[in-house]
Amino acid sequence: MTRRAALLLAILAFLAGGVAVVLPRIVDPDQFRPFISRTLELILGYPVSLAEVKFAPAEGLRLELRALEIKSSDPADPPLLRVEHTYLGLDWSFLLTSEIKVTSITLVEPQFNLVQHRDRALLRRAEEGAHQRNANMTRTLGLSLTNLSLKEIVVRDGLLHIRNQDHPEGHDWIVDQIQIQINNLSPHKASAINGSALVQSIPFTGHGQIGPLPESFNPLDMPLLLSVEAKSSRPDHLSAFLSKFHHNARADRGYFSTLIHGKLASGMRTNTALELFHLELSPSGKENLPARKKSGLQILPTLAQKAPSPPEQRNDSPLDARKESPLTTKREESAAAIDLSIRQKSIIVVNNTIPQATLQEFFVFLDESPLLELKGVARYDGGFDLNLDLSTMRPLAWEDIPGTLPPEVTVPKSTPLSLSLQPLALEKAPSPPSSPLVAQGSLEGNVHIQGLWPSAITVTGELDLTATDLLWRNFVHKPAGLPLLLNLNLSRQKANLSTTETTVQGKEQNLLSVQGHILPEPDLALIGTWEMRDLLALMPDLHQWSGDGLVAMDLRLTHPAESGWQLQGSLYGGESRLGPLTMESFTVPIHLTPAAWTATDMRLGVAHGNLDGQVFVSPWEPNPLFYAQWEMSGVSLERLLSPAPQERLSFIDRLEEAKAADTLQLEGLLFGHADVWGRLDKQLLPVESWGQANLRLEPGRLVGLDGAVLSHDLVDGQNLFQED
Repeated sequence: MTRRAALLLAILAFLAGGVAVVLPRIVDPDQFRPFISRTLELILGYPVSLAEVKFAPAEGLRLELRALEIKSSDPADPPLLRVEHTYLGLDWSFLLTSEIKVTSITLVEPQFNLVQHRDRALLRRAEEGAHQRNANMTRTLGLSLTNLSLKEIVVRDGLLHIRNQDHPEGHDWIVDQIQIQINNLSPHKASAINGSALVQSIPFTGHGQIGPLPESFNPLDMPLLLSVEAKSSRPDHLSAFLSKFHHNARADRGYFSTLIHGKLASGMRTNTALELFHLELSPSGKENLPARKKSGLQILPTLAQKAPSPPEQRNDSPLDARKESPLTTKREESAAAIDLSIRQKSIIVVNNTIPQATLQEFFVFLDESPLLELKGVARYDGGFDLNLDLSTMRPLAWEDIPGTLPPEVTVPKSTPLSLSLQPLALEKAPSPPSSPLVAQGSLEGNVHIQGLWPSAITVTGELDLTATDLLWRNFVHKPAGLPLLLNLNLSRQKANLSTTETTVQGKEQNLLSVQGHILPEPDLALIGTWEMRDLLALMPDLHQWSGDGLVAMDLRLTHPAESGWQLQGSLYGGESRLGPLTMESFTVPIHLTPAAWTATDMRLGVAHGNLDGQVFVSPWEPNPLFYAQWEMSGVSLERLLSPAPQERLSFIDRLEEAKAADTLQLEGLLFGHADVWGRLDKQLLPVESWGQANLRLEPGRLVGLDGAVLSHDLVDGQNLFQED
């Protein structure tokens, strides 16, 4: 450096120091405080308080605003902004004219507060406020928002607290260590923006460009190009972040990136990627709950039982859980965590403040394998109006997406909802404890949901449970491979859930229609027909029973709060067989409750006669007790005691069966009554029984006696019975 240059720099430094020392003595900066406060109020539209204005020579030609506070329009809300140090960079013309011309704004450790209210139309309010602020700014400063130019806007170490007034405590968000820099804010071209922050302790970084502000002051017409990225390798920070969406979520590592570009008015395009490694989601509940179950579906019982016997007296009941069941033992196994990733491309358009998102691509990957694809349109107008298609790219387990929404998460009322689920395959499902239903395998089908959530919705669709293994209380078991189709038709009106007609279709003629109310108190009509052998096959405890014929059902399932569930109605049919008993017809009225099973006014058409009676069973004993009464009228004893005819017998085989037996045969019509009582085993077969009967044959004979022999005395070697 030459001596001349060094001398020039020394002179400039001396002059700058002199200005810094002399200027505060010549010009009192605090005289601008009322002007600055009034100007900010006119521009921002909110009350402003300012403690002091002074020069900051260490920061250059700048004014320092001390204790700046922008209050909320609602006195109950915290201030929108509170910042101790705000620096306004001034143009050098200030030294000559003493007029404030701001070239830069720097906020040091500002604290922002945003209070969310569901009833506020934020976009509309922003546009209306922009027009008002522009008019105030033009009148006061002679400068329009669209002509505003600043070299930079800087936020250093800021804090943003987002409060949600419409949700319980725990839904607040903290954005800390905010660093933002906007360079060359211009009315004619886009301005560069860079920033970083900690969102719930997760580091986010972003860069891009924004603006210029359109002449209409409509924020929907302002261009935006922004790239945001976040990474986290600390499980404690990531789990705390995920807990805002699911209170028991845990993950080891996470990555997020998104690219946003365009205008909201014409279409804002987004391209997003999300990856979560070693993700675990526990069931609902604030407490720490066990890890996800490896398999099995558990549906909490809706049919409560009234006054059941103590557990130690119910171990052998056919309705109790079987300890050795493979479906129940698997529930004790815990599940490994999953790696979940999401890729999406969408276009967001806001038309008249109503946002609409069109999902062009939305893929969910599980353990690096594609799992789900979602397409459609989502619209929000005071509620979500959805028209989406969800399809699986491979069999999906409910276990793969475990857990449920935490109880404090609510859905906005009066939300239009139209959701269509395309072919869905479920391998397994979550396993809440103490459920009477356990499921494994897979189901396929489609479900369509439409209506106004949560006040009124309808659910229709078809589900194929052929590949599903279902076990209800270890008493009813549908093995995988047995055809079973559900045709859903449900409707929900506020707290009431009902079905106009939901059908259960088995193989061949097996069909059951379900109609009535499901919630809050079940009152369902069950009408249909089912093959007896298929009905018995669904009950593993009755494997010793066999049957043929078609059973018609007309039943009613209710759940009165004062007495627990009840199943009552009638079973009836034509020619059929149950075990050794062949029936021409049957009608069996039943009434089942947790404490007792009864079948009264039974009528069985047996052996050309009638068998009337009633049966009472107490199922909750270690060995269920039973009591039965029977009245017999005109029952052909010969037909009753003959073996059941085999199917598809040839003519010769029938002749062989028609031959007279070589043993005694009792013939006639049976009349009378009988009482039988005792205990049953798990197969509902008597293990101990007692009885009494009064029977008579009208007329009756014993075939096989030689009547001529009875007319004289017997001699040695003479047979009492005929030899042929």
